[in-house]
Amino acid sequence: MIALAAALPLPASPVAASPGDAPWDGAVFAGPTAPHPANVAANPAALLLTPPGTHFFVGGVGRLEQLVVERRTVDESGATGPGPTARGTTTGAGGHVGALRAWPGGVIAFLATLPPPVETLAGEDALAYHTRGSRSRAFDLATVAAGYRVTSRISLGLAGSYGTRSTVLRFARDTALEAGRDPDRGTASDCGGARCGLEHPAASELWTIDVGSDPTSLDNLSLSGGVLVRLPGEVLFGLTYQRPWRLGRIERTGTARVVAAPRDGGAVLTGETTVYDRVPEIVRLGARSRPLERWDLVGELRWRRLGTATRDDVRTYGGDLAAGGVPDLYPRPRGLRDAVALEVGLEQVELGQVTRLGARLGVDTGAVGAERMSARAPWGRHLSANVGLQVRLAARWVFQLGYGVEYQGDVVVSPGAFDPIDRLDCEDGGHDLELPACATVRAGYGAPTAAGTYGRITHAGRLTLRLELP
Repeated sequence: MIALAAALPLPASPVAASPGDAPWDGAVFAGPTAPHPANVAANPAALLLTPPGTHFFVGGVGRLEQLVVERRTVDESGATGPGPTARGTTTGAGGHVGALRAWPGGVIAFLATLPPPVETLAGEDALAYHTRGSRSRAFDLATVAAGYRVTSRISLGLAGSYGTRSTVLRFARDTALEAGRDPDRGTASDCGGARCGLEHPAASELWTIDVGSDPTSLDNLSLSGGVLVRLPGEVLFGLTYQRPWRLGRIERTGTARVVAAPRDGGAVLTGETTVYDRVPEIVRLGARSRPLERWDLVGELRWRRLGTATRDDVRTYGGDLAAGGVPDLYPRPRGLRDAVALEVGLEQVELGQVTRLGARLGVDTGAVGAERMSARAPWGRHLSANVGLQVRLAARWVFQLGYGVEYQGDVVVSPGAFDPIDRLDCEDGGHDLELPACATVRAGYGAPTAAGTYGRITHAGRLTLRLELP
């Protein structure tokens, strides 16, 4: 199977991590009903489970992700055939540092977080029309949270975060395809003595879009609110909602660099760019009960609202881009949909013992359906497993170690939403708005095919060190 092949040693090359995932999602000893540092940003109400005193914490997350794509190609008639195989692996890391002060009836906390980056395959010509190594990274510089125990059974929490995000989009554009079947510039034109057809290297134009957040914009702010409810019988329920300050489109600006296709001379064109996208909302519902004397049964349902962030709208202007024939609007679809994850597990009760164990199993519907999957967005349905170990030393020092793995079985994309024939038909029809093919083009899917078989495996290691003071 493709996903099993992904577990073999592979050449180093960045691959993708699913959008909307937080570094501690699925981790043992975390979640909406645990006093874990991640809840400074996720569910501050759960921090009221922390023993009274001052707590300092620092931690890190390391990820290793592997992807294999067995491509299928499409010719001008729409017929499919076998294509090249691309595979890659990468390592990425992030970390957090913070502190909190807990009282019997309240808590305040601070956290700074640098999650691992979201990256896609680089250096693979077979995937270049979807990605040549795009990268996005967030940096939550400051999160301030507070929690308050309203009654003996109900606690509330609220947090605000300020963070920045940078993105580099790298991809190729098939200039012959986008000129339709025109004999001078389209698929029927000449590329080094041969018919250009689809995906000919001589007609490939290389784009690099580099944008970042405006540090003064309110779009850098996000909010989260949560509640923790204690029921009779040692049962806890936690609910949290995270959202950006503004739910509309987020604007980020930067630079555009386009290398003209070899048949057009290969000149380097530069200018400015603005990218519009959306930040997802996240809802988490957690439960914890004690069916056994020394073990808690835990569960979490996580809903990532990704469906509104289906694409990036790339706008270019200035410099010599327009004179070089670079489109001023170029949508880059990701095909995201809302994703739901369900996890259940067991954790030993914290009784001051030296060691504590836990484990979780989960299933995730995936951020992208098979029909819209591509090398830029290979995040399909998957299974997960996590294990954790806590070690308490000298009463005040607590170490938490965790390991998790996600397994995405083979996903067959055939033919998929990306359809170069729709692009040809739309060009032939003069971009008539009534043509169904032109609706595909306007959404950004009138591009080289993403057909093929995708397999992915992700490994994550997590570490937190906490110092507890009176």
